[in-house]
Amino acid sequence: MAVTAQPTDRLHTYVVPSSLGGISGFVDATMFLALFSVFTNFQSGNSVLLGVSVGQGAWRDALTWLSPIVAFLIGVTFWTALMMEPDRRLRPHAFRTIMAAEAALLLVFLVLTQTVWPIPGITPLSPAFLVLILCIGVAAGGQTIAVDEASGVKLRTTFISGVLTSLAAAVVLAVRGSAPARKEARIVGSLWACYVLGAALGAFCYLHFGSWGVAVPILALLPLTLVRREYARVRRP
Repeated sequence: MAVTAQPTDRLHTYVVPSSLGGISGFVDATMFLALFSVFTNFQSGNSVLLGVSVGQGAWRDALTWLSPIVAFLIGVTFWTALMMEPDRRLRPHAFRTIMAAEAALLLVFLVLTQTVWPIPGITPLSPAFLVLILCIGVAAGGQTIAVDEASGVKLRTTFISGVLTSLAAAVVLAVRGSAPARKEARIVGSLWACYVLGAALGAFCYLHFGSWGVAVPILALLPLTLVRREYARVRRP
């Protein structure tokens, strides 16, 4: 039987994943509007646009869409090597470290776009574009390995189609009377709803306040840096 780690309270099971979903949606919408319609969390969208650009022979556009994918992979690789045990569990204090790093990287983005590289002057594939994409991509890579550990359910704030698939399956099983499926449906459903609401808020804030809107997810991440994860050891067949 496999031994897995499960969160022991509602904060870790529901509030933390939903918060991360909202932050992910907020950042995705902001970067979409600010940086030439690229997604920094939603890599499915970048992959489709990359393929379309290659098919059209628009190689410069293809490199633009490839940039956030590479940045995201760098982030996942870095955080996995630094923070994940061989059994795929996060190391002690890893969650708080990742949340603090994500807030710091968003702060770097905010400072750079308000001082050195104002967004109206950025062009695709310029050094400014690549540095900003790298900052947000590394942050997104850390979040995606942390969110499922926080909830005890396999989740990805970067793979919304998968989230909706899990939600539909969980709802069907919940209707059939499965208690674990009801719990999963609540977790996954709240994450998706918060992602959409976060995207709406991110778009609103960017359109009205520019890159200053990034202060919202930075502030939202600060309480998560104080979360202490407690796990009970659970045996599964």
